[in-house]
Amino acid sequence: MRAPKTGECYCGCGKPTKSYFAEEGGHDLKAAAMLHFIKYGTTNMAAILHEEGFGPEGENLTEKAKARGYQRLIDALKGLEWA
Repeated sequence: MRAPKTGECYCGCGKPTKSYFAEEGGHDLKAAAMLHFIKYGTTNMAAILHEEGFGPEGENLTEKAKARGYQRLIDALKGLEWA
């Protein structure tokens, strides 16, 4: 799935961009949080994952990603420092 590059930030701020989101960063996270709130009524990712059937009592998100062929993404995320 791909979105068209329109020259305007997808978060709705109206700032120009050469990509999908404004250059100063954070606009992708802002858009994700707003979408989660609109769709699920929360930005709590654990609640959203639970609603979608993932988590300790549900399906394993990492295993689902592996089964769909997203190993490169999983490997890239392993290098992140989690607070």
